[in-house]
Amino acid sequence: MGFRGWGRGLRNGIAKWYLEKDIDKLALQVVKYQGRDGWTHRDVLRKIHVKTNDETLNKIFAWVTHGIGGEVKSKDGTMRKTFPQSIDSMKDIKLIYGFERAKLAENEDEVVKLISEYNLPREAIPTQFMGKKVYGALLPKMPMTALIRNLGNLSKVGILKAGNFDEIKLVVDKITSEENLRKARVHPLQLLMALKIYGAGHGMRGKGEWEVVPQIVDALDEAFYKAFAFVEPTGKRILIALDVSGSMTMNCVAGVEGLTPRAASAVMAMVTMKAEQNWAVVGFTSGRRDSSHNWYMERGAISTLNLSPRMRLDDVERTVDNLPFGGTDCALPAIWAKEQKRDFDAIIILTDNESWAGDIAPTQALKQYENIIGHSVYQVVVAMTATQYSVADPKEATQLDVVGFDSSAPAIISDFISGKL
Repeated sequence: MGFRGWGRGLRNGIAKWYLEKDIDKLALQVVKYQGRDGWTHRDVLRKIHVKTNDETLNKIFAWVTHGIGGEVKSKDGTMRKTFPQSIDSMKDIKLIYGFERAKLAENEDEVVKLISEYNLPREAIPTQFMGKKVYGALLPKMPMTALIRNLGNLSKVGILKAGNFDEIKLVVDKITSEENLRKARVHPLQLLMALKIYGAGHGMRGKGEWEVVPQIVDALDEAFYKAFAFVEPTGKRILIALDVSGSMTMNCVAGVEGLTPRAASAVMAMVTMKAEQNWAVVGFTSGRRDSSHNWYMERGAISTLNLSPRMRLDDVERTVDNLPFGGTDCALPAIWAKEQKRDFDAIIILTDNESWAGDIAPTQALKQYENIIGHSVYQVVVAMTATQYSVADPKEATQLDVVGFDSSAPAIISDFISGKL
């Protein structure tokens, strides 16, 4: 939205999202997701000027934009009060009513009662009350992704610790439930990140230590492999190219200790192999041209990897570790596909923070490949630890740079090569 205007079509589309939501679901959205990426619901509603005759919806919109007992300036300059004028006026919208009451709570016991009565989510609880009692009240109905994110907090406050068998069993059962994994659409990479963070026994910046419970570690590992079954396939013919240069073992992805670019790229390869029917995986470093400017692959600069969908993560990483290392040339995958006369719909290149070390740009190599096979090919270049780089041609709708990498990246990549973005 920061790169386009607020035309009528966009405003109407967003207004429709608000107007067609079930009241309870809309209340959950405005309470749970109060702000994202610098935007709040208040910002959006003030842009779209949504109109409706539904009194309950209008009450929610007034609460979002002006709060309880807010005042707005009329066109003639006078001040007028907006509804709702009191917390009690929100009683018919239970979640918002409970949220407002939680703001006035004086202790954890009050908050626990409100959680039980109004099913308040974590985001509705004032930070100062996030202790053992409150986490304990939230735990039974905590959504899957929220549970994964809060494992460290649950341990820090003393809910997950050795000897708390009932609480540990509850969490283990929720994490390893295939139904929960399927409904939440948890990507394996999310679980691997959670495993690395929780298993380290401290937060990403080294703050907030906790006791690591072995059963939770085992549950995350089990869920990681189970989650592959619920990744939605794209149906495309995909070449996934792993940078196998030495720098892939350095640094960490998304600030997660122990999650190297090599491990993250191995997971992406495993997801492709398990979810898709038509795929190939190659490892690449760099190549050279001879004195006659003919391309040749030096020291196994790119080659297919002997990987199987049945392999475990450590086996995949071990296979990649045994390859010869060199520089990084992101043009190689398209060159290889052209020379091998392999027909792909998409090429996904996973590197750390490199662009290319050869004498032909990846975009140029892709164009040559497209000319040979006779159709456009999606190309995504992912620099998992990059801060500033560009490989893809910004003018090409089928090319995408992903700078940095977190748990949302796989879904973005999948939607892009499926043509949904």
